[in-house]
Amino acid sequence: MIVDSQIGRLCISCRGSIKEALARINATTHLVQVVVDETNRIQGIVTDGDIRRALVSGAGLDSPVSECMQRSPVTARSAEDAIAILPDMGGRHPCVPVVDESGHFLSLVSESNETPGLETAVVMAGGFGKRLGDKTKSTPKPLIEVGGRPILWHILKDLQEHGVKRIFVSVHYLAEQICEFVDAVGLNVKIDILREETPLGTAGALSLIPEDVEGPLLIMNGDIVTRANFAALMIHHQLNQRDATIGAARYDQEVPFGVLEIDSNGNVSEIKEKPRYEHYISAGIYAIQPSIYRSLNKREHIDMPDLLRRSILNKQSVGLFPIHEYWLDLGRPNDLKLAESQSDSWMNK
Repeated sequence: MIVDSQIGRLCISCRGSIKEALARINATTHLVQVVVDETNRIQGIVTDGDIRRALVSGAGLDSPVSECMQRSPVTARSAEDAIAILPDMGGRHPCVPVVDESGHFLSLVSESNETPGLETAVVMAGGFGKRLGDKTKSTPKPLIEVGGRPILWHILKDLQEHGVKRIFVSVHYLAEQICEFVDAVGLNVKIDILREETPLGTAGALSLIPEDVEGPLLIMNGDIVTRANFAALMIHHQLNQRDATIGAARYDQEVPFGVLEIDSNGNVSEIKEKPRYEHYISAGIYAIQPSIYRSLNKREHIDMPDLLRRSILNKQSVGLFPIHEYWLDLGRPNDLKLAESQSDSWMNK
């Protein structure tokens, strides 16, 4: 158990915004903020999961945190009482606030800063990178440098710093270059190669996962840079008891014309001038249970969307985890330039 009395970094004013709450949550290991009034009395708590559910439901980053907080949190009068309560909470709340007789926030008690399930990751690095043209003729896309290091280095370093114990890297195109890089990368994490003798699609390499691997896999495409919170993703995945969880980035699309709304009689009922639509798109980050990746035939060629569609048809639970942090797919030359110009936003320094 961890008892944290640094309340200045653990609480947020009930007048604060969701954006502020997220920044404060990401600065701690607890994935929670205690919401207080001007006298430091608890008004509620808000977790990373509460906020991401609110974002999916249409809340904005400037919305007040009070819109998505839990208004009747379990509290304790002492750290000892909190430690006794925590095991009976079913994992739905990561910690218990300790308060005085007037409800003033004193400290926070949590089980640990270890994330259950965040042990094994797979980086899909076997693609040809054709959209990058000449840049990938002699260099595999994951080894293209951005921010002074290969893309793959940034991914592996980020996974290591999130506490991942074992990483698999799938390879096919210019595989030897990636194998040599992995051998020399010098990170303090076990890295194994999944060699695709023939291209297996964006999910087929999961059929090569050794039998000794158990539990969920955190899966990442080998051509993205992000500050996504992998710990929050795995907690969200397990609390919701999903077979698969898709990390999803928000994509805004503006139609540069007046859009006509038409009723059943063909009459124009409304004209929307340059409307903006919001969508969630797959960010190339997934959490997947053995019930899915063990269902693959050995060396089966399959892409991730097809694997997830199959899972949905089989009545397996597939959910969404909204990524509000920085995320960028590096599939095109302009994306590489953008990542360079925005390196302060995503580099793990």
